[in-house]
Amino acid sequence: MQTISAIPAVSQRFRFCLMDQIVIVLAWGRLAPAFVALLLGLAFPLKSLAVESGEVAYTGGSLTTVPLEVTGKFDTSLPTAIIFQFRANGHATEIKIPYGNITGFNYHTEVAHHLGVLPAIAVGLVKRRERKHLISISFSDDANVAQTAIFEVAKHDPPSLVAILRARAPQACGRNLQACTTYRFNPTN
Repeated sequence: MQTISAIPAVSQRFRFCLMDQIVIVLAWGRLAPAFVALLLGLAFPLKSLAVESGEVAYTGGSLTTVPLEVTGKFDTSLPTAIIFQFRANGHATEIKIPYGNITGFNYHTEVAHHLGVLPAIAVGLVKRRERKHLISISFSDDANVAQTAIFEVAKHDPPSLVAILRARAPQACGRNLQACTTYRFNPTN
């Protein structure tokens, strides 16, 4: 008789274990899409937010004719000026910055997304923090008014752009010698 009574006890325990597993699977089923979305968001950042190679985005400054966050490109083929070409309101527009009027330039990086301490640590454990690569150009316009423009450039574009600015706007180096002599480029950021 013990064998007959032992079978329902084993069956009872198995039924409760099975019910616990079903509850866990159902709970995971509701949380799984959010968890997968979080992992994908950390693993594959939005590429539309970053500028691609050859692109430039105006992120700020004193230029009133250029909309913020507009994407365009630099034309450095002229020996006398750097030209920022972009489309605004469906029209092709360009801003010409003569190399002779450039009073300074600076390349720097900053964290693309500012997080709190704990989220920054959590993301840092999974992947490198994304960085924006910015070039600030200070210059005088045609009316001799001081202007500044801050551009976000693609990750691998700063070495050539800074070399062009060093060669064609050497007067900018006189004021900020550090921008022309100590340039460090780290393509892993």
